[in-house]
Amino acid sequence: MKTIEFNPGASLESCYKKLKMEAAQSGEVVCGEFNGTMMYSNESLENFMAIHFNSASNRMKKVKPIIEKFATENADVSMADFADGMGFWAKIERDKDGFASEDCLDEMFANMPFLIYDSRDNDIEAVCQDDWRGDIDKHTYYTHWKPIPLPTSKTK
Repeated sequence: MKTIEFNPGASLESCYKKLKMEAAQSGEVVCGEFNGTMMYSNESLENFMAIHFNSASNRMKKVKPIIEKFATENADVSMADFADGMGFWAKIERDKDGFASEDCLDEMFANMPFLIYDSRDNDIEAVCQDDWRGDIDKHTYYTHWKPIPLPTSKTK
């Protein structure tokens, strides 16, 4: 079985498409890790989403109070709408010395504001300023990030 790597921050759909293309070219089952869950070219996208969303919803139970606080303080949408728009966590890609890759940092800060996961204390913090770049670059306990979907208009 061939294993491939996805680009950091790539969408679920683009990763699935890449798996299918690699499988068609190689003639074998291809797999790749998407945010901590293995994805296989011989399973449907719907099946993978059901598995991934189930494990993601279990992880969300731990961080729900943090997201709820952030949502109510920083977005004029309901908690459910805010959490539904969160999507997937992207892994922060690091080099052999533990520093975040420049491509990953550039993508993160191009999508500011974003949330960052601190694995030391299972905490999530909001990043709204460029002065975080050095900390994220050198501290390996920042393991995952995701953009914050900002509303374009008020919805009730």
